[in-house]
Amino acid sequence: GDLASALGAVGAAGVSGTVGRTHRRETSERRDGGYTRSKETLHGFAGGVDVAGIEVWNLDTGHADAEKTEHVRKGMFGSQTTTTRESQVRVAGATVATQEKSCSQEVGGLLGARK
Repeated sequence: GDLASALGAVGAAGVSGTVGRTHRRETSERRDGGYTRSKETLHGFAGGVDVAGIEVWNLDTGHADAEKTEHVRKGMFGSQTTTTRESQVRVAGATVATQEKSCSQEVGGLLGARK
């Protein structure tokens, strides 16, 4: 089709991935001391279409267990941390179903933290 001919015209294109269990982790830190951490385990196919080593089409398909933690600074001494755990179903890179398994929040300050 059109996609195959377009990828062929580019040259260094292909489909790559793994079948089974794939673990991913990502951390993003902000200057104010806050951060976002995410981790997931995908059971199924993890991969996509690559052009010159850069993924241009995500083909992840299967069941994923995902966890995301968001830490936000609140003023000079306070903070808030929210952790969400989800179960997701993905088809060709798109999340088609999500079920929240748990969500917890912790607020911290000078006098300690509370959940």
